[in-house]
Amino acid sequence: MTGEGFSDMTPFDLVEPASLDEAIALLDPDDPTVRPIAGGTALMLMMKAGVFRPTRLVSLRKLAARYSSVAAGKDGALTIGAMTPLAAVERSPEVARAAPVITRTMRRLSNIRVRNVATIGGNLAHGDPHMDLPPVLIALRAEVAVVGREGARTRERTIAVEDLFAGYFETVLAKNELIAELRIPAQSRSRAAYLKVTTGSAEDWPALGVAVALEAEGATVKSARVVVSAATEKATRLKAAERSLAGATIDDILAVLPGKRIQGAFLPRDTALHWLFAGVATAGFLTLSAALFTGGKSSPSTLVGVGLFTATAGVVVLLAVQSVISPTYHDVLDDTGDFVISLFGYVLGVGVFEEGAKALPLWWRYRHYGPMRWRSACLWGLASGVGFGRAFISGAEAVEFGL
Repeated sequence: MTGEGFSDMTPFDLVEPASLDEAIALLDPDDPTVRPIAGGTALMLMMKAGVFRPTRLVSLRKLAARYSSVAAGKDGALTIGAMTPLAAVERSPEVARAAPVITRTMRRLSNIRVRNVATIGGNLAHGDPHMDLPPVLIALRAEVAVVGREGARTRERTIAVEDLFAGYFETVLAKNELIAELRIPAQSRSRAAYLKVTTGSAEDWPALGVAVALEAEGATVKSARVVVSAATEKATRLKAAERSLAGATIDDILAVLPGKRIQGAFLPRDTALHWLFAGVATAGFLTLSAALFTGGKSSPSTLVGVGLFTATAGVVVLLAVQSVISPTYHDVLDDTGDFVISLFGYVLGVGVFEEGAKALPLWWRYRHYGPMRWRSACLWGLASGVGFGRAFISGAEAVEFGL
């Protein structure tokens, strides 16, 4: 199609081999315009942008039935076929049991439409440093089984994911090699977490990604693997940080952190900041309410009372529920209990801010339909306050501070 806003489409061949050997035979080690295509989520964007103009695409679609399985060994090791969609990995109970950090990472990896199509082999072979999985897999000591051609024979070799990436959008794969499967060893007592910082939403590309896997004996760290990505040309281990963590206790690590983590929220130790936040939020809410509602049918004092009641009650209920379902609160208490106090002040401030945002629909309801009954107003506010608090903590877990 040609014309204004369109450019001529570059013609190319699309072939669909029925076996891995046939697919490898169709690849050309000397021609960079011949590429395999699995899910195609990244490759299609490159083609649309004119960055890549293929002469031949080797579709791996017919290989999906054989290379789309997730298997767990008796020791907890995982084997994942390269054609397995990311969404299938996300939903896999085997992955959730053996390596839950992968399941958590998947939930904020791009969006569900991409995860339904993109494959785990293609994700790694693309070599993009702004990916969530490579640092996680390196921290887990994962390997890939790679199949290629050597003369007239097909050969397989194993590459640690740590050694797979050669640079920015570069891998050590030959142009006639394909990833057949991903292998993740049993994690035993190792526990892992992944943190990413984005410039947009939680599922956006990471501007910085950090994966950490720790193996501990009691309160002492036996070994550590720390991997950064996105801000580097490829996912890279921080071996100096790993050496500093080895042999340290949890108390040693917490002592040098600026705060403590609880259910995903990372809070400064200075409790005054939290009460300042709560105070500013409350004052702002009172001022906003007085300014907005003095001319309406509602009573400002009634509206403010409902708002403050639902905000405070919502926080109390939220804290009570969280403390019952999670022992995390009891694990991170300071000797003085200041952390719980600071948490209450912090969430109270958030709750009051939420009530301030709720003031507008409340005002509209009062102004057009008359006063809302106290009971219905309080129940509605309480429910939304608890929901907001849960959503806030879930959002904070996007950065996954701690283990």
